[in-house]
Amino acid sequence: KSIGEAQTSRQHLNTYKARHLRAKKLKEAFLKEFPEEDRDRIHLTVAPWGNHLLYRANKQLSDRVRESLIKLDKPPEKVR
Repeated sequence: KSIGEAQTSRQHLNTYKARHLRAKKLKEAFLKEFPEEDRDRIHLTVAPWGNHLLYRANKQLSDRVRESLIKLDKPPEKVR
């Protein structure tokens, strides 16, 4: 393998700080929405500090996870 291929296929630890939802609820929503075949290739957990999610995935999958978390982490709709 070339160095570039090795870096994109290697798994990295990433963090996401939830802004509007609790990390536990965001994790549950993410697992419902993310495709089942890809869920086996990531490791996702709630960090013991703050309101962070920790996830381990390769570069391409990591980008998809982050985009999905950002899309799901929206403020709740206000009811009048």
